[in-house]
Amino acid sequence: MSRATLSLTVTGLLFSQLVLSQPKSAFITEEDMLGELPSVSSVARMVQPLNQVPASVTIIDQQLIKASGAMTWVDVFRLVPGFESYYINGNRYGIGYHGFGREFPNHLEIMVDGRPIYDPVFANTEWGSLGISLEDIDHIEIVRGSNAPAFGSNAFLGAVNIITRKPVQERGWQVGVTAGDQQTRETTVRYSGNADKLDYRVSFNYQHNDGFPPVSSGDNQGSMKDGREMLALNLRAMYTPNITDTFDLQAGYTHNNSGWGDADRPAEYAGVQFKNQYQSLKWNRDLVNGDGLQIHLYHNRIEGENYINQGLVSNLLSEELGFTITPEQVPGFFQMIDPTLDIEDQHYIVGFQGIDSERYDVELEHRLHLTPDLRATWGQACATTISVAKQCLVIVAMNR
Repeated sequence: MSRATLSLTVTGLLFSQLVLSQPKSAFITEEDMLGELPSVSSVARMVQPLNQVPASVTIIDQQLIKASGAMTWVDVFRLVPGFESYYINGNRYGIGYHGFGREFPNHLEIMVDGRPIYDPVFANTEWGSLGISLEDIDHIEIVRGSNAPAFGSNAFLGAVNIITRKPVQERGWQVGVTAGDQQTRETTVRYSGNADKLDYRVSFNYQHNDGFPPVSSGDNQGSMKDGREMLALNLRAMYTPNITDTFDLQAGYTHNNSGWGDADRPAEYAGVQFKNQYQSLKWNRDLVNGDGLQIHLYHNRIEGENYINQGLVSNLLSEELGFTITPEQVPGFFQMIDPTLDIEDQHYIVGFQGIDSERYDVELEHRLHLTPDLRATWGQACATTISVAKQCLVIVAMNR
């Protein structure tokens, strides 16, 4: 036997011994090869195996969220190929796709259990007022690409459906507590129960942190005041009176206080208060031959207030210019810039005094099995949006 043959034989014996000593779970098993593929419903509004959907889809389940150590929505969506997931400031998040990241990213439809949470006032999603903890999530379906035919023009870049856990998936109490730097404190309490044909879950979520640390060097030093305090209550109840009908009721309320501002000007940070509430009722009926009918009614409402008084214009000008500007000199100062200006001394207020946005929607969806190999979905949606902004963006309030 040659030396090369002997070496090959010894290597083979050692490798085979190593393989036989490994636990069974380290290898691909029959279950891995023949197990059921994940199914998604956020592409064509029908349940399809992942390998048959006509789109690029990413699924993030609860197991992956826990394994990643994600603490915020930014951490979660960093797991999605092609997504931009970033902090606008300490507690404001931006989620975009294919280079459309900005302060108010849009063209991405965000849904919770099929309920769109798009806010027409800011033309995006206020993630801080979502009121859902990461522990409430069963999985997230992300369609990476335009899905406007199924979900409208908001889904021009893609669609995200955050699917929460059903009450039947857990029983009893679940309590979670997190604490960390920057006064980070989070508490989650959930209770899931059953009463005959009714399964329900009540959850409470509290979050608090101080945001980013103060700026301690450079020309713009100071605290950015971009902390956050959020309180959320959610209810979900599923009633199944018979084998064909299911009623899914969801309702929630979120109170979120956080700081908005620009890191280049820490002193201008202002607190923003959002109050968000929603109600959703979904009726599913299983028809013959695998057909199905769904009617979904929901209501979203968000109220916001961001109001900060910077002080009198005369004082601000005196501080900026380095010499005293009296209240009587303010009109003349502005007329030197533009003779048509007639501005008296007044309080300079930035932010928005109040916004109120509501959306009412009803959707009808009918799923059909036309042949053993052909399925179709059709439906109709009707939405009404009411948005009111009081002295929005930048305000100069007269002091008379």
